[in-house]
Amino acid sequence: METSQMNALEIAGLVALVAMATLVVILFRRDKLNRTDADLVEIWRVAFDSSPIAMLIRQNGVYVHCNDASVQILGVKDKSQVLEAGPAKVVAERQQNGRLTTDIFKECAETLKQGKMFHYQGFEGKTLDSKRPVHIDAYWVPAKYRGGDAILCYIVEVSDRMRISAEAREQTQQIARDFETTIGGLVKSLASTAAEMRTTSHGMSITAEDTTTQATRVLAAVEEASGNVQLVAAATEELSSSVSEIGRQVNQSTQIAGQAVEEATRTNVTVEGLSAAAQKIGDVVKLISDIASQTNLLALNATIEAARAGEAGRGFAVVASEVKSLASQTGKATEDISAQVAAMQTATSEVVDAIKNIGGTIGAMDQIATTIASAVEEQGSATQEIARNVQATASGTSQMSSSILGVTRAAGEAGTAAGQVLALAEDLGGQAETLRANVDHFLAKILAA
Repeated sequence: METSQMNALEIAGLVALVAMATLVVILFRRDKLNRTDADLVEIWRVAFDSSPIAMLIRQNGVYVHCNDASVQILGVKDKSQVLEAGPAKVVAERQQNGRLTTDIFKECAETLKQGKMFHYQGFEGKTLDSKRPVHIDAYWVPAKYRGGDAILCYIVEVSDRMRISAEAREQTQQIARDFETTIGGLVKSLASTAAEMRTTSHGMSITAEDTTTQATRVLAAVEEASGNVQLVAAATEELSSSVSEIGRQVNQSTQIAGQAVEEATRTNVTVEGLSAAAQKIGDVVKLISDIASQTNLLALNATIEAARAGEAGRGFAVVASEVKSLASQTGKATEDISAQVAAMQTATSEVVDAIKNIGGTIGAMDQIATTIASAVEEQGSATQEIARNVQATASGTSQMSSSILGVTRAAGEAGTAAGQVLALAEDLGGQAETLRANVDHFLAKILAA
């Protein structure tokens, strides 16, 4: 919209130039034309008076004629005030560029002496009555008027254009400031993000390297543990076999101990029978001893009776003596047998006690063997459980090795990706710096316009 308004003002300026050129031609050729040509004079008058551009004619150092537009633009009540004041009373003593207005008018006079047009764009000043700020463009053109040399001055108010230009400049600068705030913030954010990406990717790279190193160490430890687990598994298998063999032998020992207890029991019964038989033999020997004693007593009585009988009883005395001798021998033999039977009974008692002790010992051994068998059975179950756990551990260590290999590969890929991100971050940081420089250059040009 601002551009279209400025274009309209420029078009108005072009129209004014064309109108001025037309009037110059008319004024320049008027002396050569027929003064009675009313049509030509009317055309000139209408063009001069109805123009929206302020027009003044200066001749012999004073303004001699002006149109209605000059009254409005210079801000006075009537044309007489325009002719009295002229544009010099409206403009400020010093212009925005620092030049003195008197110096500008001197330059204008020198240019007009050379027969050339003088143009000054952007006079600043105030209207004569309301003191309203005004901006004007002024043109001075050598011309002819009523048979003499004259200067045609036309003035175009460009306050709206200046205002629009100032507003456009302010809006442009505001846009530039907004652009700097928004885009500059984005560029700073981009640069900050790039820096964070560099830091993060560098940290990722270091972390990936550390992860790879640690994973390699863990993998070596897991492989060593896996080897140890395999050794433990083999040892556990051997232990399981040994426990099974021990269990078998303990069971066999238990059976043998049971058999030994049974044999000891039977032997004990036999020995007890032997002891009873020895007791009976002792009783028989005692009976025999008693009989021998009685026989010896009878032989003694027979000897006494034979001695009483004299010669007639001599033969009977011999027999009685023999019987007494046999009875004595029988008594001695019986004593020996009694001694042997007593010794046999003592030995039998000792054997019975020993067999009882052996039976008790074998019974204790049987209980111990039973306890050992139970413990061996439990140990066998524990060993089998250990074997299963060892196998599971071996499988777990194998899976762990595979997982750690995956972690190592992933860490390597992460390190590669971190390197790529770092490169991209470096490139992004460079682009952000370039973009920032371009934005600063662009804003500097915009703000300087």
